[in-house]
Amino acid sequence: MGLPEHWVKLINQCVSTVSYSVLLNGSPTGLIKPERGLRQGDPLSPYIYIIFSEALSSYIDALTRKGFVEGIKNGRFTYKSAYLGLRRLRPSPCSALWKCIWKINVPYRIQVFSWKAARNALPARTVLHTRMPMNYVDCTRCNDPSESIMQALVFCPFASRVWFLSSFCVNTQAFSTKSFMDWMLFWLVNLVYKLPDGDQRLFVAILWSLWQSRNNLVFQNIKENYTDVLMRAITMLLTRKSTLSFVMRDFTNTASFCASIVFQVESVEEAEGRSIWAALQKAVEQKLTHPIIESDAQSLINQFSAGMFDGNSRTDAIFKDIQFFSSKFVACLFVFQPRTCNSVAHELVH
Repeated sequence: MGLPEHWVKLINQCVSTVSYSVLLNGSPTGLIKPERGLRQGDPLSPYIYIIFSEALSSYIDALTRKGFVEGIKNGRFTYKSAYLGLRRLRPSPCSALWKCIWKINVPYRIQVFSWKAARNALPARTVLHTRMPMNYVDCTRCNDPSESIMQALVFCPFASRVWFLSSFCVNTQAFSTKSFMDWMLFWLVNLVYKLPDGDQRLFVAILWSLWQSRNNLVFQNIKENYTDVLMRAITMLLTRKSTLSFVMRDFTNTASFCASIVFQVESVEEAEGRSIWAALQKAVEQKLTHPIIESDAQSLINQFSAGMFDGNSRTDAIFKDIQFFSSKFVACLFVFQPRTCNSVAHELVH
């Protein structure tokens, strides 16, 4: 900042000549001598603030002249512009990876998982140990003394075998000196070895499936084989977007509300279930008392009419919500109607 050396020494004396004591069980104990910082309420504190704010202002002006900071017009400065300026001075080496992860065409849950894994935010045991003491951090599957994210998803013999049996046919020992971030950058960003878009989808899906397999073993003691992991990854990629729609009519058969919604679904049954779920939720919001649900999914209509609301791993929660919503009405009927009698909803889908 260009301040005289004598002035700097005076300030340091103000900081370092004071001492503090701590009340321990009601009695003052010890003397603590600070090396930096001022006591609360020190009259010198506001002047130090002014001096450093002047330095910050000069720094911002320099960034503005060099074109590093945006958002300053007519002398007005925003925190956003300072943040953008500082980010440009220190660009993240992994920004390309974050962009790549969010562009991969996979279900949102796999995108979030991949991002958390790359950020070292998955609850592997060594990660948890840094936040709270654990009695052991070994791998449940192979008893490795240190279960990191890299170990659980790449180096564990089970995971390593999955990668070798996959279409990538990877020898994971080639990455023995690399971090998980290096692993992700190699397959998703590296200009020479970067995977094609389709293979990137399978790559992150296998990572996600390996973590699911690990959790099934840890929490449910379910032991899966290599094929289970690969098939779950492939099945997850079969999840597709489906446009669902419903039309609400009053007792005069006049349409009062219609909607078209996009969901990630795996089956026709799930798509129809989600559509009925959305219609019932809207009926609850509008405080209807006697709704009649008409659908061309005859098997679901028969199931719900019989009071059965059990589903598979993809639909059970949806069906249970339908049961809950239907219990909110004085009466709720499920009626089968051929698609030809529900042409409005069918047209909405398209």
